[in-house]
Amino acid sequence: MAKDPGALAILFIMPLVFIVAMSLAMARVFQPSANAVVVAVADEDHGAFATELVRELRATGGFDVITQWQDRPLDRALAESLIVARRQQMVVVIPAGLSEALQVVVTGQAGTVREIILVADPSLSPQVLAPVRGALDGFAQQSAFRSIATTGIDQMFKRLTASGGSVPENLARDLKSRAALLLGGALSLVTVREQVPSGMVTERQPNSVEQNVPGYALLGIFFIALQLASNIMDEKRLGTFRRLLAAPVSRYAVMAGKLAAFGTINLVQVAVMFAVGVWILPRLDAQA
Repeated sequence: MAKDPGALAILFIMPLVFIVAMSLAMARVFQPSANAVVVAVADEDHGAFATELVRELRATGGFDVITQWQDRPLDRALAESLIVARRQQMVVVIPAGLSEALQVVVTGQAGTVREIILVADPSLSPQVLAPVRGALDGFAQQSAFRSIATTGIDQMFKRLTASGGSVPENLARDLKSRAALLLGGALSLVTVREQVPSGMVTERQPNSVEQNVPGYALLGIFFIALQLASNIMDEKRLGTFRRLLAAPVSRYAVMAGKLAAFGTINLVQVAVMFAVGVWILPRLDAQA
């Protein structure tokens, strides 16, 4: 082996190339992003609920909330156009009148569950969208309770005062601060509904076959490359490589001939694997 530095180099270069290629291909799969998730908020409500929701999202530190774009307040049309242009991935739309609708709960009238709309790029994977929707749903409930708690308590105090009673100021302040926590979870005030931007076609996500077949086809190519390297090493060890170099052709022609042969094998291998993925695996119900 010491007399054949080229073969020794191949033993180290081949696994190194494989490690680099696979590491780059899966660079962000197992490492969570250190960057905050950018969420655009189109506030068409301009009420207490919208203010509380934006504050909650920003307070977590995990969301980068934007409410303006180039010094222009975001509305739903502008936000959706940014998603279509691939400049934003998702936008939270707070419909007009939502804060007023939530006050129905305070007055004791029969209220209905209100909703905010999460407009997202259809190419976003469920692994990205589901945690955002879950967090948004929780923050929406908290914001809804906090936005109506103060109003409800003020109305209760006014009725009490009108009846000749009184409430100490410190007790009233403490009751307001605890009201949202006391009411939290009692009922669902706001729901989150997902939509795709107008004018965008919803593309389906790749299934397991469509994801794994190309990946393992790449792995198979490396196996063929390893066989090529082993073939060159055997020829050098047996002395046949020197005989090839004695032929009236250049070194480049010799290597090109070897690469052409193994490259053809690679193409055939990839074609076979893709054919299996297209015609055989679907029959085995392997697309889940």
